[in-house]
Amino acid sequence: MKQLSLVFISILLIFFLFSCKSDGINQIVTENNNIQQEVNVPCCSIMAEIVSKFDFSTDDFDAFDSTSPDTVLDTSTISYFYGGQDITDEPDFSHVTDYCLIVPITTAATEIGIFKLDDPSFAEQMSGYFNNRASARASTFAPYNQAESDKARNVLISGNGEYVWYIMTDTNNEIQSAILEMIK
Repeated sequence: MKQLSLVFISILLIFFLFSCKSDGINQIVTENNNIQQEVNVPCCSIMAEIVSKFDFSTDDFDAFDSTSPDTVLDTSTISYFYGGQDITDEPDFSHVTDYCLIVPITTAATEIGIFKLDDPSFAEQMSGYFNNRASARASTFAPYNQAESDKARNVLISGNGEYVWYIMTDTNNEIQSAILEMIK
């Protein structure tokens, strides 16, 4: 089983590496002719680095990636993952320009989502969606797996510039440091 998990993680990493192209840093000339740098690292490149750097071999994951037509989040999946308690809640992801997330297909709460926005002022609304997700995961695990429920309750939600993320792992701060290093 452990070998199967390692093979799956390796395939996932290869998928991320080959499906993403890194544009790095773009220079933008502002109205005052000042040059401003914009970070443009694809979310799946960030996730590929995280998957390779941190040990996720104990869980199997589904990956959702905005650059792959087979794994794009549709409206019903967005509502299921990030809506409130009402199944008809439809979160507004119209400001999301890129994303990558991994969710477990086993009985674990470990989950990471990284999103790039066209408007950083939308980050607070995204944080609300991430809190919905963490609350739902905590409630799911509360009756039978307190450790996983606690992992969801201790979700780290943050952002920097155009990027926002949520992390539900045993190494939240270390993963956030890795994200910040990649987008600085």
